[in-house]
Amino acid sequence: MADDMFNAVITSGQSAMKYMILINGGACMAMLAFIGGVFDKNEALAGGMAGALACFGLGVLLAALVSGSTYLSQHAYGQAAMMEGSEHRNHYQRGDRWRVACVSLGVLSYTAFGVGCLIAYIWIK
Repeated sequence: MADDMFNAVITSGQSAMKYMILINGGACMAMLAFIGGVFDKNEALAGGMAGALACFGLGVLLAALVSGSTYLSQHAYGQAAMMEGSEHRNHYQRGDRWRVACVSLGVLSYTAFGVGCLIAYIWIK
């Protein structure tokens, strides 16, 4: 039962990372195409959309950092499982800190997407 729950958590986390990269990366590509299409016609609009593009790019970077912090968290938990006493506690706490960093970076990635969408909406409106 515990293994099934652990596998479910890992699978949902992997899916969340994929979606972070997918939505932000797709939005980057769409913004690049849009900016390229309107640059000659409306430089102000293209310049304003560059802010949205930066947010989407930041979202992709944050998603990549989620992947790295996930690895570091699992590495620390794995080390904790092989140790006893204060070393176990230290590695377990390190794993917890990386887990919190991972979740925080994920939330920031989704936030970057939301801010990018808002910037695009304001400039298109």
